[in-house]
Amino acid sequence: MSLQAMWDFSKVECVCKREHTVSLSNAVIEKNAIEKLPSFINEFGRKKAFLLADQNTFSAAGEQVCAVLEKSGIAYSKYVFPTGNIEPDEAAVGGAVMHFDKNCDIVIGIGSGVINDIGKILANLTGLPYFIVGTAPSMDGYASATSSMNMDGVTIEALVETLKEFNGSVVIVTHDQVSLSLLK
Repeated sequence: MSLQAMWDFSKVECVCKREHTVSLSNAVIEKNAIEKLPSFINEFGRKKAFLLADQNTFSAAGEQVCAVLEKSGIAYSKYVFPTGNIEPDEAAVGGAVMHFDKNCDIVIGIGSGVINDIGKILANLTGLPYFIVGTAPSMDGYASATSSMNMDGVTIEALVETLKEFNGSVVIVTHDQVSLSLLK
């Protein structure tokens, strides 16, 4: 079965007796997927990106994302968390919200688990589409319509309606010159 065929469904009946939905409809595997980020942004008709990363993930992929956007003439603002180890909680979401540039029309996370969860929450709050440039290909939350967050010290799963509204997000995972892109 091809990778494309694996993504060619919208609802799956599971052995758990529940129906699961998938908000992604296409998967492409190739080298240098970050280079295609401008075309994905243009496909969504967006003009200015808000980049969200921590210090580690910005070093891993953020600098390359900035260079690609600059080369293509796509404007962006960015917030890089001041530490490399952030928690998915109210303080981190608040930091992202407080630094959000209201002139941006798309949210792009650069990272993996925590950055992805915070990015999805921010996109949901702003009503904007969300992309993630993943830095850990083994993380399984890139395509999830939920975010695992700590609220008042308790872990919750927050449903992210934005991903459903835009019928998926774009995920670009780069690692060892192999990239995974999931797009609408």
